[in-house]
Amino acid sequence: DNLLKLDILGHDDPTMIRQLMNYVEKEPEKFPFRTVEEIPLSDPEVLAIFSGVSSLGVDAAQIHEVVGTTGIPEFGTTLSKDMLREIRPKSVNELIKISGLSHGTDVWNGNARDYMLGLKKGVGPIPFEDLIGCRDDIMVYLIEKGLPAADAFKIMESVRKGRGVNPEQEKLMLEHGVPNW
Repeated sequence: DNLLKLDILGHDDPTMIRQLMNYVEKEPEKFPFRTVEEIPLSDPEVLAIFSGVSSLGVDAAQIHEVVGTTGIPEFGTTLSKDMLREIRPKSVNELIKISGLSHGTDVWNGNARDYMLGLKKGVGPIPFEDLIGCRDDIMVYLIEKGLPAADAFKIMESVRKGRGVNPEQEKLMLEHGVPNW
């Protein structure tokens, strides 16, 4: 009597990039890059599919969608498409934040979305770029506010573990102008 559990994660993205690069090597004249490192991360036409469909050469009525992400991993779900419609991302950084906010129970709906729209009592709308999308955002934000890196790390870890912040950490954040939301 044995129970074997395998957690096997796919490596689809690296495989797709390898296949793309094989194609680039066969038909280099069709691409503005020669290596993986040269693949542009801010191509306006690629970014445009995350906020509309016109760059695909169709209109919303033709494909019954207002964003062009059907079939794109992580961005083809109903939740992700709803987020894209509301946020209208314009950068890879915003896409990464959307990916972080689209995972987990009540991370977006009833939480970050409400802060962005100003639906939380006593808190005005918070711009999307100021929302915390992942734990690393906490530490980076606190360091940008002037907190020592060691304190920012401890606060990030405490929040990550669900402990929140202690009174001393809260005082330190308020002293550095961190909003109380």
